[in-house]
Amino acid sequence: MIHHISFKDKKNTPSMHFEVSHGSFGLDVEPYRFETCRERFGRQWDQDTKGFYLTHPINKGYSVATFLKKTEIVLKQTEFSEYALTNRDTILWIEPSKFWMCCRMRRSLLTILVRAGILYDPKRDNYEEALFTEKWAKPTKMAVMRFLYGFTKYIGPTIDDQQSIESRGWKYVFENHDEQYTKNCLIWPEDNAYKPQGPLSGIWI
Repeated sequence: MIHHISFKDKKNTPSMHFEVSHGSFGLDVEPYRFETCRERFGRQWDQDTKGFYLTHPINKGYSVATFLKKTEIVLKQTEFSEYALTNRDTILWIEPSKFWMCCRMRRSLLTILVRAGILYDPKRDNYEEALFTEKWAKPTKMAVMRFLYGFTKYIGPTIDDQQSIESRGWKYVFENHDEQYTKNCLIWPEDNAYKPQGPLSGIWI
């Protein structure tokens, strides 16, 4: 199923005189620069940041927006992230919903998801293929699946900006860990009235 995306008014991006790779992130603040590393970018924004730019192949902004909206529907969200195309057909403006912004680990996962959106083809609706082809979603598949089922409250190791990039963020917390560790880190949020139904086992409980 393809979900309708309503884009906000087109946004003018800052003038740039250098090439950046697809999947880079930038803030709408001076000095303007794009960051290729997700976790270095994670140090630059917080829950009060309005949004960020994402670089992508030509005309893939719709794919990214559709992929993320599909993810938010899977998560049973009622408030959705917003988007604006820009004067550059290789840059999308994203304003994440409060759901993503309220938690540092969710923001880390979000940067993985929007990159997965670059791989998404709305005509084929290859959601799972795009998601688990993404570089950092694939080695953390167990945690991604548990999160998408609804276990979205993170209570794992604290993310400390004083730590090295290699020791924090979604990929570094969840890669190469077993099922019990993943279950201990991601739990069902208390404010979610919906409860899992039916026979569940393994990573889902």
